[in-house]
Amino acid sequence: MSLRRIELDELVVTFGVSARTGEMDADTVRLDGVPGLRPRDLRESEGDLGVAASVRLGGIGVGTSGPGMDLVLAYASIPGDLLALAQIGRGLLKVIQRVRKR
Repeated sequence: MSLRRIELDELVVTFGVSARTGEMDADTVRLDGVPGLRPRDLRESEGDLGVAASVRLGGIGVGTSGPGMDLVLAYASIPGDLLALAQIGRGLLKVIQRVRKR
């Protein structure tokens, strides 16, 4: 088992992917194949959240795990006040809803 390193100013959201929906080629996750996480979608997310957004291979579950894709949101610094954290949460929810719709 390998653990991915998460930097201090990163938030990572992991999405499961499915071979049935064209998100995979054979047993490899297509990083450009998940609707809502394609390059143009990432640019929208960057604009909405004011962060640098990228994707990388990920996985879901433990034991009988499955393929996944990590959405990495890199902030210049994550603020400690409650209002700023609530705004980050609202932005994350917006991105998750955008992926679910597509």
